[in-house]
Amino acid sequence: MKSATLIGLAAAALPTAEGFVFPSNCDLATRVTQTGTSGTIEQGSYGSNEVRCWHVECVGGNVEMSWSRFNTEPRYDFVTMAVVANNGVGAQVFRSADLSVPSTHTATGGDGAFIELDSDGSVQGTGFTASWTCTSRGEPTPPTPPTPPTPPTPPTSGFNFPSACTSTATHTEARGSLDYPAGSGSYSNNEVACFFFSCPAKQATLTWTRFNTESGYDFVSAFPVSGNTPGSSAVLNEHSGTSLPANTVVEQDGIFVRFTSDYSQTRTGFELDFVCSETVPTPPTPPTPPTPPTPPTPPTPTECPTPRVRKAWSLMSCAERDLYIQAVGSFHANHKDDFDRLVRMHLEAGAYAHQTSAFLAWHRYYLLGWENMLRSMGGVYSCITVPYWDWEKDAGRESQSVVFSSTTFGTSTGTDSSNCVNDGVANFRNGNGWRDSRNGCLRRDFGFGWGFTGQAAMVAMIQDFPAFENFRPTFESAPHGAPHVAVGGQMATFYSPEDPLFMVHHANVDRLYALWQDYHGYDEVAKNDLTETHYFVAGRTSSQETSLQLDSELPMTYDGTSTMEWFSQGWTIRDMHHAVGMPGNNGENDFVYGDDNLAGMLGSPRLGSGWNWVTPVNGAPTVNCPTSSTRREVVAQEKKEKKEKKEKKPKKKTAFVSESEPVVQTTEARCALSDHIMKEICLSKIALEPAIQNVDLFNYLAKIECDKTDKDAVSKEWIELMSIPKDKLKYTKPCWYLDPSQK
Repeated sequence: MKSATLIGLAAAALPTAEGFVFPSNCDLATRVTQTGTSGTIEQGSYGSNEVRCWHVECVGGNVEMSWSRFNTEPRYDFVTMAVVANNGVGAQVFRSADLSVPSTHTATGGDGAFIELDSDGSVQGTGFTASWTCTSRGEPTPPTPPTPPTPPTPPTSGFNFPSACTSTATHTEARGSLDYPAGSGSYSNNEVACFFFSCPAKQATLTWTRFNTESGYDFVSAFPVSGNTPGSSAVLNEHSGTSLPANTVVEQDGIFVRFTSDYSQTRTGFELDFVCSETVPTPPTPPTPPTPPTPPTPPTPTECPTPRVRKAWSLMSCAERDLYIQAVGSFHANHKDDFDRLVRMHLEAGAYAHQTSAFLAWHRYYLLGWENMLRSMGGVYSCITVPYWDWEKDAGRESQSVVFSSTTFGTSTGTDSSNCVNDGVANFRNGNGWRDSRNGCLRRDFGFGWGFTGQAAMVAMIQDFPAFENFRPTFESAPHGAPHVAVGGQMATFYSPEDPLFMVHHANVDRLYALWQDYHGYDEVAKNDLTETHYFVAGRTSSQETSLQLDSELPMTYDGTSTMEWFSQGWTIRDMHHAVGMPGNNGENDFVYGDDNLAGMLGSPRLGSGWNWVTPVNGAPTVNCPTSSTRREVVAQEKKEKKEKKEKKPKKKTAFVSESEPVVQTTEARCALSDHIMKEICLSKIALEPAIQNVDLFNYLAKIECDKTDKDAVSKEWIELMSIPKDKLKYTKPCWYLDPSQK
């Protein structure tokens, strides 16, 4: 066993007597070092926005941490355990924010363990208790003692409810129901209501008959029970919102149900029926159906033009916008598991990829992976690219941004009491509509007083911060953070990729990063010549910086070890800063940002041979598309016109004007094509030509007028003025040309 003397800590972030350096974000008054062969970390109720830190010294040994009590705000107040290496914080071992007691974890390969409690600004818990032992890595592992016989199941009255429960109830009947809260009222804030449904050695089934909790915030969780203890890790299901969960079935000793509410909105709760019955035999497995024929392999990315061109959403055509929205909706509907894994990947990388030097490199990899996920669907999506939301153009009019549309990404604020988005691609009410990774709705609540960084301020930031050490933290703060906080809902949390706006927002973040590289000529620096000017890895800005290495593989996992095929290249921070995506490499992942207004404002790059990663433009206007059912009608009508035009036989041109292609040869014809095209004062001066020419002229003018307005009728005087035979008229009303059958 290892042993040592107690280390006294200075009041500032200084090395301990043995050299350990606490991360600078740790609150000074809470830094504690423990030494010896064993000990206990006891943390009671904590406050808001605290970062409490513990260092367990175990030089050359392993630290085993056993938890006996655990109560932090689920999904918000995290306890993290990491290995101590090189007198600092090394690899992460464990991270949790929950009410369940974790399993035992061991910090191996270093000189001790580091524990951190990081709370947010709202609800707090009662803390945790953990016991640790320091063992030498050179000592043989003691033999595992024989497993004692399983004791008989204690009586139901002895069920071990977690200490965090604010109310408890035990149900021992073979069949019954639960209405929570009882009556017609709503549950309270900050509840942890616990229920045990006893069913020893039989099959327990919960059938949900009513469900109404605050989506994404107030959760009902079900756990299997073994003996008188709920399983802390095997969650049967976890649900929030208004849809009914699937039936919960377990064959052990019962089911433990826990309901947790946060500090804000409340709802009417839930009802369920409970049945304890004999185990039902498993029916025989049906024969495996024949394997369907393998579909043709979609085009590979190498068949697409290179480099890829990512366009500004504000400058894309309506058809281009429709294609991207269709791609997002199709992937979410048909590959929901992969979409949820993508969300968990961002959640798991929270501390590594935010407020560190890895922020821009990690998200560049993440964005490229998402783009390749969409391309993997093949067909019309084979060569699709992620557009960028150039939000710097929206400064001062944030909520009126072109991205907020009922036919594309949905409106800026949800339309019901839970702020659920109920239109656009994230429509919660559209049949089996958009569901987040926890089966809730997408929420938005635009506001909070956060304004976007405008074009002039963004130009100044790019010009004034040539060193990455200064540019990255400034840029990650307000310019990157404002759209997240302003949109609200999931966008203001680490679950932000659940909002389809996340990817177009981060495409703009990556475009501004590329613009910064391009402007200062860093894109032309050889990959192996990168310095701290181009990329800052020195361990001086946060506890995570100490584990960052320029050539370490970026962590792109969603459950600690698993990854997806689109993130399996093993790219490093150095790769993402320079090699991957760089135009001119002739690789399938090369990309550029097109139609860049900001590059036009910057003018020429400060250094380098010119713009490589962006295509500058000046003052390109925003494209406006219909935002209601009119849009669908317009698209349908455009298709109809093209079909009619294709079927129409070619027509001989007259000397005056024809409907398909006017020939401007006379003053009268020029008058007809002027801005006063449908004015009788212009028509009255036209010398009447042969009847066939008048027919063509009238039909052509009527078509043009319909394109310009939506009036109900063409002036009868035209018909009388031109003496056109009625049987030769195609258009007696402006929009009849859309339907030739109504001549």
